[in-house]
Amino acid sequence: MATPMRHPICCCAFKRRNVRARGHFRHVAQSSAAAVVRLRDASLRCRLASMLRRIRHGGTRFEMTGEPAKVQLETLDLAAAKRTAFEALFPGVVADGVLDAGRLAEFLDIDVAPVADGRERYGLMWAGKQDAVRSLLSPSRAGLAPDTNNSVNFDSAENLFIEGDNLEVLKLMQKAYNDRIKLIYIDPPYNTGNDFVYIDNYADSINKYLQESGQLDSDGNRLSAKVESGGRRHSRWLSMMYPRLVLARNLLTQDGVFLCSINDVELSNLTLLLREVFGEENYLATFVWVNEGHIEQQSRIKVNHEYILAFARDESCVGKPTVVDLNLTETSKLFNEQVENSITKNGPANPASTVTLPAGFPASAGSFRVEARANKYPHILDPVAVEDGRLVHAARLHSGWSSRRLLDLFIANGFHPIEDAEGKKTTFVITPTGAIYIQKLRGESQSHMLTVLRNMGTTQSTSSRLKRDWGVVFDFPKPEALIQYLVAAFTGKDDTVLDFFAGSGTTAHAVALQNAADGGRRRVISVNIPESVDPESAAGRAGFTNVSEICLKRIRTVLTAIQGAKDLGLRVLRLTRSSFRQSEIVDDGALVLQESTLHDAPPTWDAVASEVLLKEGVSASSPWSRTPIADGEIISSGDVSVVLTTSLSDEAVETAIAIAPRVVVFLEDGFAGSDAVKANAFTKAKNAGIAMKTV
Repeated sequence: MATPMRHPICCCAFKRRNVRARGHFRHVAQSSAAAVVRLRDASLRCRLASMLRRIRHGGTRFEMTGEPAKVQLETLDLAAAKRTAFEALFPGVVADGVLDAGRLAEFLDIDVAPVADGRERYGLMWAGKQDAVRSLLSPSRAGLAPDTNNSVNFDSAENLFIEGDNLEVLKLMQKAYNDRIKLIYIDPPYNTGNDFVYIDNYADSINKYLQESGQLDSDGNRLSAKVESGGRRHSRWLSMMYPRLVLARNLLTQDGVFLCSINDVELSNLTLLLREVFGEENYLATFVWVNEGHIEQQSRIKVNHEYILAFARDESCVGKPTVVDLNLTETSKLFNEQVENSITKNGPANPASTVTLPAGFPASAGSFRVEARANKYPHILDPVAVEDGRLVHAARLHSGWSSRRLLDLFIANGFHPIEDAEGKKTTFVITPTGAIYIQKLRGESQSHMLTVLRNMGTTQSTSSRLKRDWGVVFDFPKPEALIQYLVAAFTGKDDTVLDFFAGSGTTAHAVALQNAADGGRRRVISVNIPESVDPESAAGRAGFTNVSEICLKRIRTVLTAIQGAKDLGLRVLRLTRSSFRQSEIVDDGALVLQESTLHDAPPTWDAVASEVLLKEGVSASSPWSRTPIADGEIISSGDVSVVLTTSLSDEAVETAIAIAPRVVVFLEDGFAGSDAVKANAFTKAKNAGIAMKTV
């Protein structure tokens, strides 16, 4: 039996020192009432995040052991990983599986809050939350099977379209995409009161809701004279969203941004939910998108807006959005090459002080004179005389000042331009009014993003245009202009964008448009569930049977219609069961070992390779290279090669070792039960410095 590889967390790396830091903890309910902590202190947070990344990415993947390691086919146990990292960071606070809150408080130099009795504590709670957490923590054993027929340049494609339940897909992405997604935008199903297709196991009957909300006892007897069931609508929606949001947060880079569209119905609940998942300190903004379509209809109050909530993985890492409001006119001062403002500023934050401007200090005009004065700020203590655009002699001015430090640097630099904190070239001049002005040259990119988003299209006009121009039929799609603006604001040219409620494919379309606009090579990952389409609907009459077909058609059409979009290709993957058998436990507890690890109905080699590579932490959008061997092939991607054959020869082993980057994976079926063949392959791999695994 192969020895499973452990994730080494080196406690001695932290020297077991008593870490003292101001911070706070957020208690998250789990199946065993264990605690998952969120650290506000940046250094502790970074250490914990670093260890979790090592675990998720397989920190010992390249470590040679005495025999081949096994590929871990189940996704990471998130709770176990967090416990491992937590115990390494705070040794001794967990003993026999029990958290010592007092010991933890000593480490962090904070007080322990008393435990609230019963349900009376601050936080977002709903019936079914415990089950939602269990769903989050349960591992997945699924795979992603390639669909090469519907792909565009499959082996080299960098864009992804994944069909399947996004909860399972997000679990499968944890190892390969942790800390790699710059922007996540989702437009989840709004809670209209109708059933939606994301009905995970914990969101079921009305009786279960009534029991969990304290309105029925375990025997089904009413505990209240008036039964309320409206909360079930919110509970089901929150239970659907919660695990997906937690998993999504893990995928963001430290400077990554999460955006979620929503309407009034769940705005308040979603805000609280995102504050719990991301931390209230990482809240960025609530954008209001003005949707002007059909506003002339009569109604009591016509709602013509929706919301987009914005949160950061780590707010301190997020820079200014590199966009300006699309409604600005060309005459706006924001488009001036140079910005200037007076630095005269009096107030508690800017106590008055005297500044001496040396002779030669630059002026805004060629020649002028300002007499001494004390009745107007800035007070001029010495007459100001300017000739040829320079002070003739030193002059003292008294006032409160903004940018005083920069002014002193400018003077010390001999009146040559300096750079401010954002790298903008900065100078100062004295004006004929006696005021000192700061002047900054604008950079190539400007930042002027408002929370009210106007004139970016409507759902009605977008729906009509999609049908007319693209042959895509979809109700209430978000306008590409809206999402393109958000993509431009929060991503660079070489970033990755994820949308796991892809709908009609607007996000993928918007990314392609922005790439065409600025020459970028952003990748986009679109995840869609194959929700059935009503045959009598407009989409059904157009020949579509499910939403995934609509989304995929739009993305494929965009690739051919937008300049440069096809270069990034499209890799289509579909959520499927694992290509490998799972060991069975019979009634007496004995483990049944299978002669073959592959299913009786063999999957395609592409499906096997896709699953193994993803489980090994290789990005699903990494390019593939193929090497033919007898009765099979070798598929290599990232730093892993997968040998795909059920009749392994010495020649195939030699070829695999020769081309493997750092890890080679053999199928157990390929050894045909021969320990000698396996031992020979392992020896050759070890001698070549290649880590060998089997599956």
